[in-house]
Amino acid sequence: MPTFIETSSSHKVVEPNEPIKVTWTEPDTPNKVYDIDDDSKTSIYDVDFKPGHFTCMSCDVGTCAGCDIICDLSQCLGEFYEQECWCRKDTDVKLKKPLWWYREYDSKFLTHDTVYQMFCDDNCGGGICDTQGLMCKKREDGCKPWWWCNLPPPREDNLNPADGWGDGFSYSKSMVLAQMNMKHEKKHKETGDDVATLNARVKAMMSKTSHTNDTTEVASEGHQFRRKVSALQMSDVSTRHESAAHGAASSEMSGKPRFEPNDFGKLKFQPGRFVCESAALPPKVQNPKSYLWVDRGYIVLDRFSCRGSLFDHKCLCWDNFSYLQGKDPMTSEFNCDDSCTWGQCEGRTCGKKAPPPLPAPTDPPPEDPLEHEKKHKNELHNVHAPIMEISSAD
Repeated sequence: MPTFIETSSSHKVVEPNEPIKVTWTEPDTPNKVYDIDDDSKTSIYDVDFKPGHFTCMSCDVGTCAGCDIICDLSQCLGEFYEQECWCRKDTDVKLKKPLWWYREYDSKFLTHDTVYQMFCDDNCGGGICDTQGLMCKKREDGCKPWWWCNLPPPREDNLNPADGWGDGFSYSKSMVLAQMNMKHEKKHKETGDDVATLNARVKAMMSKTSHTNDTTEVASEGHQFRRKVSALQMSDVSTRHESAAHGAASSEMSGKPRFEPNDFGKLKFQPGRFVCESAALPPKVQNPKSYLWVDRGYIVLDRFSCRGSLFDHKCLCWDNFSYLQGKDPMTSEFNCDDSCTWGQCEGRTCGKKAPPPLPAPTDPPPEDPLEHEKKHKNELHNVHAPIMEISSAD
């Protein structure tokens, strides 16, 4: 049974405020057969990047040169963010701007424009939540009052916490388009005919809109509107559609279902290290033997949110303890990342160049006099010296 707050009759309930659904597990069309690129022999599909934190050690940066990074899922560590966090600017918190506001003409409680709802880690950190100047909280801690957030009632009053992130409230009185037109055209007293006049104006607006749509549909039948695309794009799209239609027709004629091959074996993974804050899972492919939809075995990382490189840079590593003692540092060459930090350089002292020779040794410091006397006391010959007797003459 709906509560007294759920006054909306539509299927999409606006109040009470509902948490954002986590949709990173599957793309929009999970069970679909995609076209294959003729050059790379990989599938052609769109990806929807979601926030997360991943560290991958085996990636392919050449298949999609200049765009995304494809990494082996078995060589990746990390997770997608599932915690909904509410973030606000420090200036908005100081100005005590409201968390939500009430729209009168349709009786809706809406989140204020200064509230940013996003996914971060369990502590509301990482990703966008680490942006300087933002104050982020979990939805359970930031959303107030409890009845609007569909949360259990708090044990104590939390509308005005100590950090200044209060409840806030804004009341906006606005009218629909028909009400505004009626008010601007004629100023009159409210009578019983206002409702009928308003309904008539709404019907007139709806009839004009439907007439415009019919005219557009008739015009679209005689002329097909297209976006501005180049000739190469048009030919590429037509070729793909023709190849897809030919493949579907051939599969229908043979009576066998069409299976999209898994392009995991077409990728060229190389050792490296990439730390990324945004990733996406590719759509699944169907196993021709079991007919089950399975994962492809790799993950797509957003290049613009990644740091790192492949282990294809030459770095020189040496024993720093032997080097500082003036001994042979035993310099060796390894393949590491661009910063000579990860890969075979991990745990060693490495750089782009060999260590320079140590400066010549300087004169030793002067010795302590007391220590010098102790060191050379055995050289003194006054231990067994004869005693001279002195006699006095009468």
